[in-house]
Amino acid sequence: MRDNPEVKKHEHLTNKYPRNHFFEHELLVKNNSCVVDSKGNVFARIFSQIIPENYIVKLETTAALYANKIAASRKATVEDSRGKHMTVKFGSYLERGGSGNIFKSNSIDGCSSFIQDIDEIGKLVNFIFSKVCLEVALQVHSVPEEYKLWNHITLLFWNLTDISLSHVDSRDMQWCIVVSFGNFTGGEVDLQYLNCKLIAQRRDIYLLKSPKIYHNISTSFGNRQSLVFTNHNGVIARFCTKSVPNYLDTINLL
Repeated sequence: MRDNPEVKKHEHLTNKYPRNHFFEHELLVKNNSCVVDSKGNVFARIFSQIIPENYIVKLETTAALYANKIAASRKATVEDSRGKHMTVKFGSYLERGGSGNIFKSNSIDGCSSFIQDIDEIGKLVNFIFSKVCLEVALQVHSVPEEYKLWNHITLLFWNLTDISLSHVDSRDMQWCIVVSFGNFTGGEVDLQYLNCKLIAQRRDIYLLKSPKIYHNISTSFGNRQSLVFTNHNGVIARFCTKSVPNYLDTINLL
């Protein structure tokens, strides 16, 4: 149990607080565990070995088929608040600045069938999301089907390399849910100001309250890749009404 400290952006950028400033002893989280605060709010959670082996093998085989095409594209390498990394974006997002239009993306040409090829894992993540992140899933229900990848997921990032800078994802709607895959060691999820690391392994799924907690990936060895499933606030707000369906009706929605 650890309360998430409020660290302002300028404090983070100037490295005001050392890693152990708020919590002296490092906490390692693994297996079927979660990080909660003193009010019982969950910030991070691991579902250990929940992905069937054949799903992961198919994902890794599919990723290998697309890897050369992605590596050859300059669009795949980005440098932002998460550091320099290689990523492909699929799904719907709101243009930052400019027209404010909703865009649908598979940011590398020739990758449009990737979503269909990983549909088993997508459906599994979607199911878990609908049960664990119910408050978000109900709001995503308002989004037209054309903007969704799966019933409760509108956006996916395939990270072919690790992020390298601690950050928060301010555009995420409360949660992201992540699948790490490949042959790797290390690559723990580092929650800097909680002085905590999630040991998420191949076949694990972990959830993170990404707009609230500064997070990063520790150095990994081998070939660690990840799928990050989420929804952006701007897209959901465009369609979601203030009236959230009654809890008793959710069985018909999910």
